[in-house]
Amino acid sequence: MDNDRKVSQKEQKLDPSIYPIIGCIKEALSQSRVDKLLNFKSEIIDDSNTIGISIGKLASLMAETFAEQINLHIPIYVFQARTYETSSGEKFSQLSLLNHPYPTESTSRSIKNALDEINHDIKNIYFLVSGGGSAVFALPEEKLTLEVYVHIIKTAVDGGSTIEELNQIRSVIDQLKGGKLLKKFPNAKFHCYLISDVKRDDPKIIASGPVFPGLSLSLQTRSQLEIIASKLGIKDIIDGLISQYDNWTKSQDTGNVELKQIISQTFFAERLMIRLQTIGYTVSMSKTDLTLELTEIPKAIDFELSQLKERQAMIWIGEPIISTLTQEHSGEGGRVSSLVVLMSRYLKAFPNTYFVGFATDGQDGTSKDNFFFISQKAGIVQNDLEIINSGVSGEHLRKAGLSYRFKSTATNFSDIFMAIRPL
Repeated sequence: MDNDRKVSQKEQKLDPSIYPIIGCIKEALSQSRVDKLLNFKSEIIDDSNTIGISIGKLASLMAETFAEQINLHIPIYVFQARTYETSSGEKFSQLSLLNHPYPTESTSRSIKNALDEINHDIKNIYFLVSGGGSAVFALPEEKLTLEVYVHIIKTAVDGGSTIEELNQIRSVIDQLKGGKLLKKFPNAKFHCYLISDVKRDDPKIIASGPVFPGLSLSLQTRSQLEIIASKLGIKDIIDGLISQYDNWTKSQDTGNVELKQIISQTFFAERLMIRLQTIGYTVSMSKTDLTLELTEIPKAIDFELSQLKERQAMIWIGEPIISTLTQEHSGEGGRVSSLVVLMSRYLKAFPNTYFVGFATDGQDGTSKDNFFFISQKAGIVQNDLEIINSGVSGEHLRKAGLSYRFKSTATNFSDIFMAIRPL
């Protein structure tokens, strides 16, 4: 085994067929770190009339890279998802460690403090965005309480809404989303750097597009939001916000927004493909997006699994939707580990095939690990749906020796899933 693929004592306890996969992921991660992806060195910055705002799971790492590369002392406001990898914050005007996936009073307070402090006639804003930005950069519309705001989002999540549908709803009920941050700084030019965790790398969807208007409401989302509002007794308020939002998306142009750099959702997967090819695998990336209801996924990928031959691998990207979690365990179940648990019964038909899942942001629900695998050799997970619905899929796989933790990812793309057939 090459020196750069040496495994730790913990890895030695795993199925030997998993060693090369872990090694390839490590190498792909080393190429996908924030400080290697972003390039601000060509920027000419007027430090007297410029600020930085960074939001999401990678907010502090993106802001630190920005500060180091421009080598100027300008105010930088960072809204970082708590529990994800964080820098020291010594170079920032404000570093707020905030709740994810749902905002709290601390979120609103931190944003209001920053908005009060920033000169609203500022000319240049460097806006750095990563996944998780929707939760940490949230400010409910003035007619809504935070409690109602969170209830609407949770109800949509529990109803199985996709990330695009959720962000359509957020854009209606939030003062900053759907391009509405532009209202706060009408004279500013926004220089945007985005790391995508959504399909099609749509800036209007990443973090709910604070400076990218135009995310229109689908009929399904509009209906869902109206139903939720009726049950809460606030239909008139929501109808008014929908009307305002519709008018906003039609009238606003984005001449004062420049998308300087966007790192594609597929970046990490492409690096992983290359690494697997170097150790002799033929690798394909599926066009099937796994942002589907969890129990629909095995059928969606069945044909591709059936075509897999020795020394071949197939990669999927996406974020499975788990709408069956019990209310008691809502928010606990990891999407990655849940799909791996579910796939155990389906691998009976695919001997010698390993199904692997990896959370590129470093976290999978409340699981201690972020990499999981299953194979026919590991056996069928009994009571799989009960385990998934109780939010303990990651813990179950960990106890079975079917998981691993990458301590530092320093990146955030969509979840990665892979079927692989060694020799």
